[in-house]
Amino acid sequence: MGNKGLRFAFRDGFKNVVRHPLILLASISTMVLMLILLGAFMLFSLNSAHLLKQAGERPPVEIQFEVGADENLVRTLDQKLSENALIVEHKLMSPAENMEFFKERMGKDEFFDDFDYRAHIPWTILLRLSDPALGASFKDEIMKYPGVYDVMMETSLMNLLQDANQKVSIISAVLFPFFCLITVLIMSNMVRMIALARATEISIMKTMGATDRYIRIPFIVEGLFVALVSTFMTLLILFLGYQALTGRMQGGAGALHFLPLSRLLLPLTLILLLVSVIVATLTSVLSVRRYVQV
Repeated sequence: MGNKGLRFAFRDGFKNVVRHPLILLASISTMVLMLILLGAFMLFSLNSAHLLKQAGERPPVEIQFEVGADENLVRTLDQKLSENALIVEHKLMSPAENMEFFKERMGKDEFFDDFDYRAHIPWTILLRLSDPALGASFKDEIMKYPGVYDVMMETSLMNLLQDANQKVSIISAVLFPFFCLITVLIMSNMVRMIALARATEISIMKTMGATDRYIRIPFIVEGLFVALVSTFMTLLILFLGYQALTGRMQGGAGALHFLPLSRLLLPLTLILLLVSVIVATLTSVLSVRRYVQV
């Protein structure tokens, strides 16, 4: 088939797209749902790995004292911790040091010109245990010391993220094939209706010597159109939702941070586009072979 025949085949494919708008809309809507599920799973998985990496890079235990706690009590506990064989490393942070860390992470020094950090920011001790499994018993012991307000464990966050990641993986593994099947069925019905509507035309084309490839191309073009539109809509929905959600959940200084959109755009686009093109192309090819016998 020459270039001219190929152009005519593509032209017929785009013409067929608008002949059955309701079925086209149903195909796009279902594929968007399928891709949103896949995209949401990817966003969650990538951010879980990112948050776990952040949590693993920082001391997993932070002892937070009451605001205004006596410095002697703080340094006494710090000295005891330095003699504890279970502690691999530890660092005492004064309210002034915590304030500077907070300002550095925020990047807005002018916001704190009149801020009295002594009345709001406590002493803290950052440390790492030789065995994370000892975290619960270590917390219970430290909470008995006077002046201690809380003992925050990064290991709890890591366990929570790992558990949530497993549950999301299971849910996605169950729902994704379901939405994929629904998409295939609806797209197959779209191809069937178009093929039956053009049955006489296709029969004449075959009589005149049209190749099977020439006849299949318009249906593949329709599938690719559905894939491209669905991918674009899915990316738009996911990124708008992601930006709104992370904007609300993003913490301040010392908090774990989500991946920026710039790092998610390329992998997410490639995966969603690949999946949508494969599903749409295979559905179009197999459906037209079934209903038109070409």
